[in-house]
Amino acid sequence: MTLHKLSTIAFLGAGLYASALPFNGPFELGTDGFALIRYLRTDTNLRLNFIPLQLDSGTDNCGKNSLKLANPYRENYNIFSKEFKLEADTTYHFEGKIRSANAGEKVYLGIFKVDPTWSAESIMVNTDVEWKKFSKTFTTKKAGYYHILIRPGKHDEATSNTLWFDDLKLTRVNAPQSGLVEAITVPDRNLYTAGVGNQAEFSLKVFNPGPRNYKENITVKGVDEYRKNTLFQKKFTVELAPGETKQFHFSEALKRFGSVRVQTSGKNLSSHDGFYSVIGEYRAAPVDITRDYVVGLNGGLYFQQYPQTKYPSYQCFNAPFGRHIELLSKTGCRIMRDHDGGVRGVDWPAVEWNQGKFDFSHLDRQLDLYEKNNITLFPVIGQCFIQNDIRSRWQNQNLPLWVLPLAEHVKENPPNCIKSLQDRILLPPRKLFENYVRQTVKHINGRVPVYEITNEPNLYLSPETYVEYLKIASSAIRSVQSDAKITGFCLSSDFNASSSYPWMEKCIKLGGLDYVQALSFHPYGGRELGAIYPADKYIADLRKFMASHRVLPLWNTELYYLIDHNARHNSYEESLCQPHHVAWRFLVDLGEGVQQSIAIPGEYLWKRMLTPNMLSVKNFQELIPSENFVTYNALARFFEGAKPIGKFRYSNGGICYVYDKKGEAVAAIWNYLKIKGVVADLSEFDVYDVFGNSEKPGKKELEDAPLYLKPGKLTKEEFLNRLKNLKPELRQPVLVAPLARRIGDTLLVTLYNTSEKTQSGFLGLSGSPAAEKPVPFQMASGHTTCPIALRKGGNDTLKTTIQLASGGRLHSFPIDIIRNRHLTSSGKFRMENAAGTISFDKTTVRLSLEVQDATRPGTPANAEPWLTDSVELFFDSSPEVTPMRHPHNYTDHTFRLFVAPHAKQQLSSMGKFSCDDARFKLEQTPAGYRFDLSFPRQTGRYLGFDVKINDFSKGKKLRETTLSGKAELYRDRCNFTIVEKEK
Repeated sequence: MTLHKLSTIAFLGAGLYASALPFNGPFELGTDGFALIRYLRTDTNLRLNFIPLQLDSGTDNCGKNSLKLANPYRENYNIFSKEFKLEADTTYHFEGKIRSANAGEKVYLGIFKVDPTWSAESIMVNTDVEWKKFSKTFTTKKAGYYHILIRPGKHDEATSNTLWFDDLKLTRVNAPQSGLVEAITVPDRNLYTAGVGNQAEFSLKVFNPGPRNYKENITVKGVDEYRKNTLFQKKFTVELAPGETKQFHFSEALKRFGSVRVQTSGKNLSSHDGFYSVIGEYRAAPVDITRDYVVGLNGGLYFQQYPQTKYPSYQCFNAPFGRHIELLSKTGCRIMRDHDGGVRGVDWPAVEWNQGKFDFSHLDRQLDLYEKNNITLFPVIGQCFIQNDIRSRWQNQNLPLWVLPLAEHVKENPPNCIKSLQDRILLPPRKLFENYVRQTVKHINGRVPVYEITNEPNLYLSPETYVEYLKIASSAIRSVQSDAKITGFCLSSDFNASSSYPWMEKCIKLGGLDYVQALSFHPYGGRELGAIYPADKYIADLRKFMASHRVLPLWNTELYYLIDHNARHNSYEESLCQPHHVAWRFLVDLGEGVQQSIAIPGEYLWKRMLTPNMLSVKNFQELIPSENFVTYNALARFFEGAKPIGKFRYSNGGICYVYDKKGEAVAAIWNYLKIKGVVADLSEFDVYDVFGNSEKPGKKELEDAPLYLKPGKLTKEEFLNRLKNLKPELRQPVLVAPLARRIGDTLLVTLYNTSEKTQSGFLGLSGSPAAEKPVPFQMASGHTTCPIALRKGGNDTLKTTIQLASGGRLHSFPIDIIRNRHLTSSGKFRMENAAGTISFDKTTVRLSLEVQDATRPGTPANAEPWLTDSVELFFDSSPEVTPMRHPHNYTDHTFRLFVAPHAKQQLSSMGKFSCDDARFKLEQTPAGYRFDLSFPRQTGRYLGFDVKINDFSKGKKLRETTLSGKAELYRDRCNFTIVEKEK
């Protein structure tokens, strides 16, 4: 072993080392820390044989192992390393060794940071049959998580060759170097079925790349990934000579369902976590997806063709072809909606790439694989109305190339068309479309019971166009499969889409309901029970709307973002998606009588172990079942085929749905408002956690994660009655709102008394800012706002903890602090292009404003007020009150006014406000315009107020200015300026 085999790292200080970069760069621990995504070509690899990463002998004097990539089928590949953190504005040196069986192979090696501020460094290497050293020195611009990516030098140009890699290392330039010992503890598999084998076998693998002997204690700990509690812990005394690798073996009993992260730690150690999940045995019984509620997912076989690749191929994630379908069947998945899993089996380019020559090989593979694993294919057919963006090679081709010149390009965008799809709508010839659908369904030959006609058409197609093609597709399907069921309309509230009801109303008037047997919807506007638009109300409103036309079964066929907040990115959402989110949506849809809930993609069920901080469209490289996988397994075992028979809503956020499964009752209970300390007596029931583990009955706190209940010794009627009369109690009846406003040296804190009794106590603060003294409170049921005087000189922290003493106990409530621009009610304010005065008393608000804008807007006469010259006014007559839920959102006390100086209607409103009650006068001035406004409004000491001025010229917005300088005033009341009445 020589020094140049060392995995080098930067010495950061006495006794403190950075991790070896990348982990296992010498490959002495095997292939751990690396994963292969391979694209299996259907032309050269007829059996779709997946060849994994392998080990081979290492370079001379550089250890035992190297990494081998055999590529006899000339397939595209991506090799990923475990991510590592690099500092900003720092120079690093990347090097390694490479050789190939045949000289002249071009290989790309990159160091990527994939997040909102992308960064990439790369080197292109021409290989030789002898080991060849490569290197690259670079300086980072941004700090963040990086990873190594190895791929062919040019897309689609890999040759039939074998590559070897060794001694990959990344070092900080001009910094002392010292080797860390590398270790990982791996289970013998990533998925276990409880009761089969009943124990997991582990290997602790340790490698010493340094020049000195190593003798230290290493700890291996198994941690529940969801609850974060330690399940087992082992200690090993490890002695290693320089360059030596050792393995230590042990086993652990599989006592509970769930997912376990296996952590390895010790002094001067660089490690990578192992991971495994334990599920219950799911036995697939016959189901009818038009009747039986089952686990369903979005996904596919990750098939690619033009423009993604020259050579049709299947993307495989460090595992053989079809392995992900085999695994998903073990979780209890019975429906796979063919969407966002590569090219669909029924996509027009997949089945008729050349006109008149149908090729169903991809569809047949899909059907065969799904049937083998007891999964029903649910096709989205006819997804072919959007012109591909030539800049996005990763997108599926929507229409065969030969159809493009024959298609009609829609010149006038429908009003409902979202911005990203405008000017991209193509209408294929009707007869060709009908033939494609009919031939495809004819080939399927009854193996598919339900078809969905187009994904989210309300986001881009006019009602007339959609109904026309819906009729064509329905007729074509029913002509060759008379018993086929069709779900249509696929109403989406994604992409901030406005209400889909007007669009649907027009479709109904055009006779659209005659061509479907079910209605699909994507409830992005109502994700959780505790959302501003609650999930159950969203479903109830849709059902009520349809009841006046025709009652149809409802299918939720997509909801990728389960959490009630603004989506940032698919990978970010995946990282937030937890078992309770998965269970909530499944249980709510079932409890509200939805026929099927096919919400998330199957991708959300794989654990991101290598690059959890990479924000790409598909951020996974390995098929490692996650805690979400285990959750679905429990849902399938407990609730498959169930029907709703009861719903009970309790005080303080408790909710319980009761179901009948084959004559036996089963229930789910949780706290949908996420209030801590709500306890229910579940002594009479059999209790199970979200993974299906049996829990000890008794008093249980109702948390985010649902508990599953069975009657035990109770009859079904007794079970229902006990649940109906259950009375969860809050350990502490006084709650603190999660957000407080700081106005000067006063912190406004809102309290909620959830009991029927008067409550009293004291409030204080923990940390900085500090309160001058404890503040007493006494309050009846309901809410009150307490002002806390702050000591002078405190910091401007945006988080603190409220200490609440009541009933002889001390309770802590973490809160966020909002600081706003602060005005006195008699003061004047100035903006970049305006000046004004705001004042108010107990009953009246008065505003005067003069705006400098002498140009005409050049916008249509009927333009919305925010799309022309205008002043948007924002008011909150009760800003000191903070709701327990969604404190940023508008309340009944929040409203907006619009002053449009050049419009026919110069004053308009949104919210609970009548312009008839206002006194308003506007006049043009040489520099622009001015107005006076007054209106009645009950107020207290504070008024939330803000101004946004829109300046247009020649039909385009020149600028917009706001009083507060804050964004999103139209939906965030916490951004308003606070006006304080003079004392």
